[in-house]
Amino acid sequence: MQSASAGRYRFRFLTLSLAAAVLLIEILVLALLEGNFKLRKKEITYDLKKPIMEILERTKQIDPQALREIRAPGALAGEATTVRVQRAFREVMALISEEDFPAVELEIANATGEILYRDSPANAEVKRRHLNTWENSLFTRDFEFITRGTVPPYEFRVHFVSYPGIPEVRQLVLSYRSYAVIFTLSNLLVSFLLYSGAIRPLARIAQALEFPPGELPPIVPRPRHTVEHAYNTLARATRLTSVNFGLSDLAESRGGPEGIVQSREFWTVAVGIILRGMGYRCVVWLPQPSELENCLPILASESESQTAPAWTDLQMIVSGEGEVLYQSRAGGRLSRRREWEPCGAWFAGTVQCRGQAQGILLAEPESSHLSPEIDLPYFRATIGQISLILTRTLERMEALDRDRYEVSIDLSASMGHDLTNILATGKLELETLRAAFRRGIIEVPEEKKEPVLAALEGLRKTTVLLQEVVNVYRAFSFTREPRFEKVELNALASEVIDLYRHSTSRKVEFDLSDGIEPVRAQADCRLLKLVLFNLLANATHAIVERQVVDPEPPGKVEISCAEQEGWAILRVSDNGTGFQNRLGERLEGVELQQIFQFDFTTKRRQGGLGLAWVKSIVTEIHGGMLIPSNRLDGTGAVMEVRLPLSSEGESTDPSPTLSMLS
Repeated sequence: MQSASAGRYRFRFLTLSLAAAVLLIEILVLALLEGNFKLRKKEITYDLKKPIMEILERTKQIDPQALREIRAPGALAGEATTVRVQRAFREVMALISEEDFPAVELEIANATGEILYRDSPANAEVKRRHLNTWENSLFTRDFEFITRGTVPPYEFRVHFVSYPGIPEVRQLVLSYRSYAVIFTLSNLLVSFLLYSGAIRPLARIAQALEFPPGELPPIVPRPRHTVEHAYNTLARATRLTSVNFGLSDLAESRGGPEGIVQSREFWTVAVGIILRGMGYRCVVWLPQPSELENCLPILASESESQTAPAWTDLQMIVSGEGEVLYQSRAGGRLSRRREWEPCGAWFAGTVQCRGQAQGILLAEPESSHLSPEIDLPYFRATIGQISLILTRTLERMEALDRDRYEVSIDLSASMGHDLTNILATGKLELETLRAAFRRGIIEVPEEKKEPVLAALEGLRKTTVLLQEVVNVYRAFSFTREPRFEKVELNALASEVIDLYRHSTSRKVEFDLSDGIEPVRAQADCRLLKLVLFNLLANATHAIVERQVVDPEPPGKVEISCAEQEGWAILRVSDNGTGFQNRLGERLEGVELQQIFQFDFTTKRRQGGLGLAWVKSIVTEIHGGMLIPSNRLDGTGAVMEVRLPLSSEGESTDPSPTLSMLS
């Protein structure tokens, strides 16, 4: 506040200095014009009127005796001076005293120029006022000049004022007054241009630059000069850079693009950064443009009473790059057409990530901005920056995912190979033991023979089960070279359910709904088993988490297969906790996409890789879709896997693998 006051005082001082300088120049130039005018007027009077001639004629009538008296040495010294001069210059003084004769004073000087005598007629001041008129004077009516004559050994001087009725003088007055008017107007014009083109804009810019440290440069309201526009351009660019850095730092702290787009916490902070950084009155983020009726806007505003505009059909008129919309009244609908009545301007643009709309960003500029189109490019740059942040974050995540995929694939192949060797050795040793019993090499009492053989058979089945489980997880390594074939989903689901049921000790019921007709998909059977195995494992964990709080009802996982809308659909539904964030809040809409992040988990202890793998296998390798949702009754979650249908003539060439996609 003190800086702003100091800036205002300096601006006022500078303005007053300019006014004083202009006034001083005006006075100086007018004084020079006045002096030059008087000189020219004197020359014209000398040339046309020859003012001394009449005086000289009168001096011829001086009394010779009186002339001898004043010519005598020392005659004008002493008390008799006035009497002698008056008697000698009686006729001259009579002429000077005439009302129409423009002489007002007589002086007598000696050879050295010393004034020995000075006399004025009684009407001298009257003649100065009446003969120096505005018609023959420029700015002042004090015109007076001296003519000289000699009466040896003395010099007499007569003071003249303006001669009336000289046309050349009147013409001279008009010319010089024209010069004065032209100069005055030019001086005022130059002063105005200097004030409006330099002092005022520089003062406003200097005042704007006195912002406190840590704050962004303010925008000069209603700029009129190019310098002010240039400053505003730099200020807006600085603000935009600050906003870009702020949004980038905020995005870095939030993780993946799903966490950015779907996190209300992120957008609550982001709209505040944009509001303060760009100097808007209000900023609104509206996610999920395809479901505007179901989403709540996130609003940041300078006014606590500010409300967001109506969103009806807004996504139908908002372009991707951003544009100016108008609102005819508070809370009214936005449109491209500006009504005649006073209306407010809004900026609106669609934030995209790789061509897919993620939401709509709106901003209301300051009302002092008479042309919102000036700020529109900076709003578009903000839209572009957010879209770029989403895209780059997604690219970084994909690169990280590819690295994790490669590591997981190598680890799966290595561990699967080692475990297979171990299990093969165990199976061989178990078969050797069974053969020894059959051949009588190893003998046991008859009453214990049957239990021992049953135990050996149980160990064999367990070894086979372990091998099947290892084979499921070894399927990670098949993502590099998938083998596509026609897969009957019901049969595959039944096989995986039996396998998973024997691999878990959780008391969970698995229910497979048999369809009327078999559902066949074009897929890699090994990878599809891995997908279903992971979904069953996640469903079981969710049920266990829920039963910690409420053991009833019993855990149940429902699996169904169907053909719908040209897809082979595998649906897994459970009555667990449902998809939740880390705060235990159920996720809805596009917020559900964050469950596919590598570090996302609904478990209490460890982070998860399963759903990220499932999504990659289904979408990237099989070209399918993975649709998560929470059950409407609030009792659990549903995961729907959509795969391409199999047909008789369909090619079995593999689709792009993870290595090819990377």
